[in-house]
Amino acid sequence: MKLQKIKQPWTAPAVRLILETAVEASRFTANITENHDGSLKIKMIRLRTRKGYCGNHPNECVINPFIGEQKHKVCRFLEGADWVEFNDMMNDALDRHAISCVIFSRPLEIKKKLMVRKGVMRRTAYNSEPFFRGGMLRGHTWIGDEPGVWADCTGQAPVVAEFPEGTPGIHATAGYNEH
Repeated sequence: MKLQKIKQPWTAPAVRLILETAVEASRFTANITENHDGSLKIKMIRLRTRKGYCGNHPNECVINPFIGEQKHKVCRFLEGADWVEFNDMMNDALDRHAISCVIFSRPLEIKKKLMVRKGVMRRTAYNSEPFFRGGMLRGHTWIGDEPGVWADCTGQAPVVAEFPEGTPGIHATAGYNEH
């Protein structure tokens, strides 16, 4: 995940401290480092406690009819709803301080940028689209960027972004828990 184009008067060290404070108070861990170009790299994003994991995807798990349902491994990786909560947490921290920047990640599942923030506009919905292989539904992928899902929420109460029902993971702020 990368945070870049930080607008004055904010600096990378100040934004890093704000995000590290937010992460420390959350159910997540992350390694936030400054790059030589004034951007921030957010890596090793994990849950503090282990739980069942089936993948970072939107919507319900698609069960392969030839294999059937498989046991989920237990680990600290984030699932779909966990990622939405992590993104909301970062946007909440940035909104409290009216920080303008760009945040994106590159999930392996979509092979393109997944935009999280554009200036002071935060993402308010994470939608999905089905993907097929061999004429068979294999699952759903996140839509990386789309119009109509952005809002300036600076100075407002924290916002819970929308995401598809059935998405695996936990969004504690939304009271959502899907396994």
